[in-house]
Amino acid sequence: MTSRAMNPSSSALRNTWHRATVDSISPSLSDGEDKFLYSHNHVAHGFSARLTPSELAKIEESPAHRATIKESFGKLFTTHSSKFLGLKHSSGLWPNSSYGEDVIIGILDTGIWPESASFCDKGMPPVPPRWKGECENGTAFSPSHCNRKLIGARSFSKGLAAAGLNISQMYDYDSARDFAGHGTHTSSTAAGPLIAGKVVLCDNNNTVDLDSQVQELDNKGAYGAILLSDELNLYPEDYSIPVVVIPTSSGAPIKDYLTRENNATVSMRFLQTKLGTTPAPIVADFSSRGPDPINPSILKPDILAPGVDILAAVAPNVPFMEVGLYDLVTNYALYSGTSMAAPHIAGVAALLKAVHKDWSPAAIKSAMMTTAYTMDNTGTTLKDQRWRHAATPLDFGAGHINPNKAMDPGLIYDLNLQDYIEFLCSLGYTDKQMSAVIRRGQWNCSRSDGDLNYPSFIAVYSNKTGSPKVKSFNRVVTNVGDDSSVYQAIVASPKEMTVIVQPSNLTFTHMYEKQSFHLTIEVDQLATGVTYGYLKWVDQHNHVVSSPIVAISY
Repeated sequence: MTSRAMNPSSSALRNTWHRATVDSISPSLSDGEDKFLYSHNHVAHGFSARLTPSELAKIEESPAHRATIKESFGKLFTTHSSKFLGLKHSSGLWPNSSYGEDVIIGILDTGIWPESASFCDKGMPPVPPRWKGECENGTAFSPSHCNRKLIGARSFSKGLAAAGLNISQMYDYDSARDFAGHGTHTSSTAAGPLIAGKVVLCDNNNTVDLDSQVQELDNKGAYGAILLSDELNLYPEDYSIPVVVIPTSSGAPIKDYLTRENNATVSMRFLQTKLGTTPAPIVADFSSRGPDPINPSILKPDILAPGVDILAAVAPNVPFMEVGLYDLVTNYALYSGTSMAAPHIAGVAALLKAVHKDWSPAAIKSAMMTTAYTMDNTGTTLKDQRWRHAATPLDFGAGHINPNKAMDPGLIYDLNLQDYIEFLCSLGYTDKQMSAVIRRGQWNCSRSDGDLNYPSFIAVYSNKTGSPKVKSFNRVVTNVGDDSSVYQAIVASPKEMTVIVQPSNLTFTHMYEKQSFHLTIEVDQLATGVTYGYLKWVDQHNHVVSSPIVAISY
């Protein structure tokens, strides 16, 4: 990383400066390969290069040097969810955001399979003029693969080559093309369009079970199936293609339609869940839990989103399942994991950005968190899938995302650069580390309590010290609802937790007005484990701005 103050003004000049810096140390390797890899100009100012220890030492002597980060390699962890989220074509966040029109979503993942129908640009408007990216040429990938939907694609593999790791087409592509399928799945979840496929009608067959019928259709390339069956003991199944099972008696109109129409079409609309599954939603057993082991002063996780059996596009070059001696591939698959929940959040964030173009990332996060819900379809607290008991904010954060509510949160907990600087100061970073992160040579830390203006509250106490279990927080909220509003603080907490909010009423007279409040948590000295409650700011316009309050005693 390099000093922001010493950086040239434009990215082109910075790129030239970075390359010249590397060339001044050592122009090239003995085999003629360029030591300079990449120039970075957005999230951080700096460059990537292949250097010997002595060459690195020379660069670190420069007054422009701020930090050195060694190359590392990461590994992957890990119905219509839009309907489950309450998104509708007729009203709410989708139409109000023009379905995310003119919003660009960036995906950093394993790549993309551009031929997937999920990335078809039919009906898409022109590429936004502000787009400055590129569609890179590479193995099995060319600029022609990009269109008005997939507007750019790049791969960053020079670090692998510099480390002596060859990219083999047998295990990957040296391009933006997706080999693993993970990136295609997350991309199509966050930004994929609605698509139609070929659906086959199967008559009632008492000699072949439904699983075998579906498998045969999948082998033949069918995109979906309508099965006629009078079986009584049917249970929900995870099929490799979308399937609807209906009684044989209901099949007559469908057969009649097929005989009358040469180009018969079909659509499957899942208008409601008819299986009576309860409770839902539920916190998956694999979902990440809090508290954050590195920094427990910020409540984690933030929020819950759909992440189980998510159907989306995948790379059709990787075997999806094995049937006998055959490896089967597919264009779409059901995946589960945090990687499936994250693109749902990204997609909703894009819609919110389209509606509120002046909102910061912190404002968007706040809107999603303070409008989330914590009750399932049985009217009780969200459950933990593994133990089937009530979960806590350490399992689901602020709750399950509610996109339409997030469009009009009433109040937001916003953050600016100074807020982040104050928070970093509280973590004990050295001056050099601070400079590398915030990209400036001077800064001011007026406080060091780590009290970030976050839409949640968490306090961690030790039972060993005997000290009072008290912690205070300061927060600032911004009015993004009605011009004239009066909010009242409503606290819900168990008897072993006392929460005091001052002032208990906030009055706003215009949009974007800011008001501050002070919150104090006190927990009984004998309390153990996790205790939690909620602060809700409620106004006369039906806005409910909810924040979890968590206390951990150990």
